[in-house]
This record gives sequence, C-alpha cells and structure tokens, in this order.
Amino acid sequence: MSNLFISESKRKLFECSEAIKALIFPFRYEMIYVPHLPKVLVDRVETPFIYMLGIEKKVYQKENVFSQVIDGTFIVDLDGGGGI
Repeated sequence: MSNLFISESKRKLFECSEAIKALIFPFRYEMIYVPHLPKVLVDRVETPFIYMLGIEKKVYQKENVFSQVIDGTFIVDLDGGGGI
C-alpha cells in the first residue's frame, strides 16, 4: 500500500517518513521514497507503484492532489487538521 503524508512543515514530513522507515527495521523500505515531493513532481502520485511520499499541505490543496491519488493509497495528515 502506498502512503502519502501531508503537512505544512517540510521538517515534519521528513521526520515522520524516517520514523516509519525505522519502525520496519530490520527490514528495508525499497520502494519509491520521497519525503518531500516538489511541486513540479506532484503528478507522480498517480504512479501505479508502491510509494511513500510527502507533500506540503498548500501544494496538496492548490494542485487538487486528492483527485489524482489512486485507490488504495493512505493519505495521512500529520498536522491533525481535518477537511482535506
């Protein structure tokens, strides 16, 4: 399953992504891993591969990323605010 993390803070995106990778130790996460996806690559959420991506909340909302995400992707708001 793919995971898409959303936060207003780039630091929080990176730290949470690294924490998830640490939790699966001694296994290694060998799928697509981009803790902070730049705005120019936001269309990559449509990829059919398993991934762990982080996107800033303002980019997520402005680019209407929710409509591009494929089924089966977990979207996690790290700031705890609803309404996405």
